[in-house]
Amino acid sequence: MLEDLFARVVLTAPFALSPATTDRATAVGWLDPVWGAVGIEGVVVMGTEQAGWGSSR
Repeated sequence: MLEDLFARVVLTAPFALSPATTDRATAVGWLDPVWGAVGIEGVVVMGTEQAGWGSSR
């Protein structure tokens, strides 16, 4: 997993892992504008069985 890679190797900016959760209240909290200061600009909602988008934006 990516978390293991970040734990074993020192990576600094601009690399960062985006947080993920299945908890709605946590995700709603990320919409607070204060999170913009650390780079969270929005929330992506997808089903747990859906594949990610890879490198597309």
